[in-house]
Amino acid sequence: MTIDDKHVDDLIAKREAAERVVEGMPEGPRKDKSFEVVLQHLLAGDTRRVAGRRRSRGRTAQATKARSQAAQRPRRASGPKGLVTELAEEGFFDTTKLLTDVQAELRRRGHSFKQTDLSPTLNRLTKAKILGREQAEGEGGRQIWAYRRFGA
Repeated sequence: MTIDDKHVDDLIAKREAAERVVEGMPEGPRKDKSFEVVLQHLLAGDTRRVAGRRRSRGRTAQATKARSQAAQRPRRASGPKGLVTELAEEGFFDTTKLLTDVQAELRRRGHSFKQTDLSPTLNRLTKAKILGREQAEGEGGRQIWAYRRFGA
């Protein structure tokens, strides 16, 4: 069976059209399956259905690209440990801070934690050598811990 050049050109054009439809999708089985379905519709001559589906999803190539870039970004922890680590990375602990200072800064940023939630976090970060601590005198002569960037 011979296939004429016109038929070959038509097949290539349909394959390229199917590739354009799935172009912005991340690599993987979902993209492969989508390509197969689109190509089957194109080969069957049902271009209206394929075009209609693509428009109804409402995703542009730009939106798909932004979505895949967001998935590649590392996630930031939103709990006490992640937020206090973020403070340390930003230089908050370049000067000595008390537990109440940490709590106030997090509250200023919109995160409300009890001191009983923050204290173990500061202790863990001290053990991990992200923060250092020294004893200080608090109200009423009480001994409290003051935290600073490790090695500073």
